[in-house]
Amino acid sequence: DKIHVMCDSKEMYEILIQQHKTLNHIINDKIYFINQLVGHRNLKLEYHLMDPTKNIATEHLSGKNKTSASRDSRGFV
Repeated sequence: DKIHVMCDSKEMYEILIQQHKTLNHIINDKIYFINQLVGHRNLKLEYHLMDPTKNIATEHLSGKNKTSASRDSRGFV
């Protein structure tokens, strides 16, 4: 199966396609987990860079309303 991953951050897009380590341990752990899952399920990832203004998830992550998750989701834990 093929999975399309849409990135609206050029920095994150570069990290994902080049599979470089970052200084952020959490990001490195998440990428490792994703790569494990992809390997176990025989998936193929295709990364795409998109315009941040066309990212429909941004509205839900922005925290503009009480039910949305925010980029800092500590308030929802």
